[in-house]
Amino acid sequence: MSDHARFSPSSSHKWAYCMGALELEDIAKAQLGLDEWPETEYAAEGTFAHSVLERCLVYGITPEEAGATDIEMEEAVQVALDYIYSEAHNRGCQVLVEEKVHITEDCWGTRDVALHRPAEYLEVIDFKYGEGVFVEIKDNPQLKTYAVGQIRGMEDGYILPPEIKTTIIQPRIPEGHHYHHQEYLKLKGPIRSWSYEWVDLLEWNRDILKAIENQGDGTYAPSRENCRWCNAKGICAPATEHALTVAKAMTEGGHYTLESLEAYAVTAPAELSMEDRISILSNIELIRAQLKAVEGHSLEIALQGTRIPGFKVVESSGGHRKFDVDDDEMAKVFKVRKVRKQDYTVETVISPAQTEKLCKKLMKAKALSKRQFDAIMSHVITPRGKRTLVPEADARPALSLTAEQMFADVTPNKE
Repeated sequence: MSDHARFSPSSSHKWAYCMGALELEDIAKAQLGLDEWPETEYAAEGTFAHSVLERCLVYGITPEEAGATDIEMEEAVQVALDYIYSEAHNRGCQVLVEEKVHITEDCWGTRDVALHRPAEYLEVIDFKYGEGVFVEIKDNPQLKTYAVGQIRGMEDGYILPPEIKTTIIQPRIPEGHHYHHQEYLKLKGPIRSWSYEWVDLLEWNRDILKAIENQGDGTYAPSRENCRWCNAKGICAPATEHALTVAKAMTEGGHYTLESLEAYAVTAPAELSMEDRISILSNIELIRAQLKAVEGHSLEIALQGTRIPGFKVVESSGGHRKFDVDDDEMAKVFKVRKVRKQDYTVETVISPAQTEKLCKKLMKAKALSKRQFDAIMSHVITPRGKRTLVPEADARPALSLTAEQMFADVTPNKE
C-alpha cells in the first residue's frame, strides 16, 4: 500500500465534489516534473505538532517531554490533551490514537483520535495546528469521511450509538475568528463539534463511493471552497472560466474587462448599484485566487522553458542585502580584521512574541512571578489593524465605529 491514499480524507474537499480535480492535479504535477506536491513549511510544522500529541497520548508524557519546539506548541497540544482526557474520563471512553481508517483500498487515512464506548458513544477528533484559516466543523468532509471509516472498521455486529460526534481542536485560531451569528454560537472557540445520526454518515458513505467511481468523468465543480486548496487551479480551464463568468456577471452587461474590474470598483463607485457592489465584494476573492493560481503556474512552466508569447521572466532586485554566512561566521571575519566588537555589534531588545515565550519559560521555572510577568507584558500593545470590508459570514466580529473613529484616518486637505 502506498504511503498516500489516492482519495485521502484530508483532500476530500476536492475529490468528493469535483470529479476532475485529482486527474488535473496529476497533469499539473507532470508538467512541473514533480512526483509529489512539496510539503509547505506550515504543513511540516503541523505534522510535527501531531506527532507531539500522539507521543503525549501514547506514553502519558507532557508536550515538553514529547519534544514540542516551543511554548506555543506546548500550549496548543495541551489544549487538545485537556479536552481528550476530560471527555474520555467523563464518558468512560477508550482513547484510540493515530489509527488508519479505510473506506476502500484507495480511500483511507490516519485519524488523529477517537473516543469510543461500545454502543453508547463515538467521537472522532481532528487536531488542527494551523492558525491561518478557520476550519469549519459543520458538514466537514474530512471529519465525515474519518467517521465513515471508523464505523466501517468496527467488528461485525457492532451496535452504533444514536449519534456520532465529530470535533475539531484548533487552539491557535485567533480570538477574532470565532463565529458569532446565531447558527454557530455553539461552534465558537478553539474546540468545536458537530454530531450526525449514523444514517447521515451512511448517506455520506454512498456519496463518496459514487464520487470515487465517477472520478475523471469530465465533471468539474469550480467554487471558492472546492478550489481553495486545489493544486490544479493554475491549469484548470473550468475554474478560470468560472472566475471570468463571475467577473462578467459582476459588471453591468459584462462590458468591463477583468483587468479593469478592481480599478472600476475604486474609481467609479457612483456608477455601481448596491446589487452590483455586493456581487463584487462577494466574489472578488474567488477571482483573485484564480488569477494568482494561473500566474503562479505560468511562471513555473516558463522557468522550465515553455515560451508564453508576449511575456518574459525577469528577476527582481533581490531585496535587502545580506551576508552569505551566519552571524557567528561574520563575527570571525570582523575579528580577524581586528575590527572592534562594539563597532560591528548592536544590542537590541527581543520582540514581544519572544518576550512572552521567555516570560512563560521563566514562570514555569519559578524564576518570574505572575505579577512580574503582568508588569512586563503590560508594555506589549497590538497596533490597530487595517480596516477591511468582508462578508457578514466572516468569522471576525464587526467593528463598532464612532464618528470620531470613522474619520480618524482622514487627513484634511490644506490646499
